[in-house]
Amino acid sequence: MKRVAMLFLILIGACGSQVQSGVGERQPHWTFPLAPPEARNYAITFDEEFDGPISLRDEKDTSTDRGRWNQRYWYGAAGFYSSHDDWSQGTVMSRSWHGFDLLSQSNGILSMRGDKRPANAPAEKFGNRPYLNSLLTTEGSFSQRYGYFEARLRAPAAAGYWPTFWLWCLNDSAEIDIAEFQTRERGSVYGSTHQRTAPGTFRKLPTQVDKTDEMAPSGFDITKWHVYGLLWTENTLEWLIDGKITKKYDNHPFHEPCFVILSNGPGGWSDENKVVSQFGASLDVDYVRVGALR
Repeated sequence: MKRVAMLFLILIGACGSQVQSGVGERQPHWTFPLAPPEARNYAITFDEEFDGPISLRDEKDTSTDRGRWNQRYWYGAAGFYSSHDDWSQGTVMSRSWHGFDLLSQSNGILSMRGDKRPANAPAEKFGNRPYLNSLLTTEGSFSQRYGYFEARLRAPAAAGYWPTFWLWCLNDSAEIDIAEFQTRERGSVYGSTHQRTAPGTFRKLPTQVDKTDEMAPSGFDITKWHVYGLLWTENTLEWLIDGKITKKYDNHPFHEPCFVILSNGPGGWSDENKVVSQFGASLDVDYVRVGALR
């Protein structure tokens, strides 16, 4: 249904129809109405609405199953880690490797649950980590250099989770966090950039590029639905929340194609956020869309 509605809006826009923008002026329908003006009519290159079953790759035999989403990724030379390495202390649940995962769908919404590892879970299968995480990546099926990346998300109300919408570069050199949460901070959203020099290490970039910024407006609530976006060009990086630019960096080092990652699990970079108030909380995802210059 969401896909049909979106197509309908695009067709109307192509015919020159206009609607009320909600800010006192009339604007045409665009493919990305909440993007910065220069990106609103970008061509759609990736569109996941979660209206049907998730297309998952068979991670044990990728030659026979070229699905859209993976449930794992490699973090440097150290091997397979969880959605956020040791800070999360969680093992990503994969249908291919564990026989089940923590994903569910209802009415076009994907829920990505984080939970506690069962007491009787074998260490060799669950990595001897205390938590279970959800992870989806487009590694192997979709990546892109530059463009507009957008997702509509609702973070868990429970404290102690680390949901993130982010990009990881194919050459294993850089990370761009579009929307990152420490759910103990209900009014905060973080945008980050990192670049690596060797597996498992990060190097400092110029101050205006390599840092994490809190970017939510006053009175913000991460447990409500919001649209988070990033406009990535050769020269700049612009973060948006609900169509408003919240921060902008010069783009010095990020020029390699990246794939999309969605993740959720207990943990975080702050000690306060490692205290989980309730297990079984989910990051809800309405859609993920990516566009590029026509």
